[in-house]
Order: sequence, then C-alpha cells, then structure tokens
Amino acid sequence: MKGYSAAIAVTAITLAGNAQAGDHEACSMRSQLAEEVMWHRQAGTPIREVVDLTSQDGPNSPYITAMINMAYERQAARSEEYQKIQRTEFGNVFYLHCMQQE
Repeated sequence: MKGYSAAIAVTAITLAGNAQAGDHEACSMRSQLAEEVMWHRQAGTPIREVVDLTSQDGPNSPYITAMINMAYERQAARSEEYQKIQRTEFGNVFYLHCMQQE
C-alpha cells in the first residue's frame, strides 16, 4: 500500500477545515485518514514519520494529533484479517464521531 504515504498527506491537508455534522464527504475523508494512520501503525511506521507525513504543510490540528496518538496507543493486530478489521473499525469510530458532532 505504497499510495498511503501520499494519500495521508493530501487527506490531512484537506481536513484542515472543520467538518459540519452530517457532512458525509468530510466525514468520509476523516475516516479514510484514520484508516491510513492505522495502516501505518500496523506496518510498524514510526510515529514521528506519520506526524511528518500529516504535517507537510504546517502543524497538525489537535484532531489529527489525537487520531495518531489513538492509533499508536492500540496494539497492532498480527494477522492480515484482523489488521483489516482494526483499520475499518478505527475509521468507523472517526466517521461516526464526525457525523454526530453538534
């Protein structure tokens, strides 16, 4: 999944704006970024590299910093099957949180 490194930077830049509750497109992007961050976590990418990838155009928002921290606080799954489940579930958490914002 080499495309993740480029995609993570683009998604993080796009997330600089605030999402409105119920904004499917913005919430989908947050979910995608969460999945990409978790992919890096599972691949053993050092956290400093993920921070660098997501902050190429300036400092990360507290939201993205929290996302990275949450991913790296979790133990990475060992099997490919559970890695996929873990990525999907992590992305779902951020999608649901975004859709339910008040």
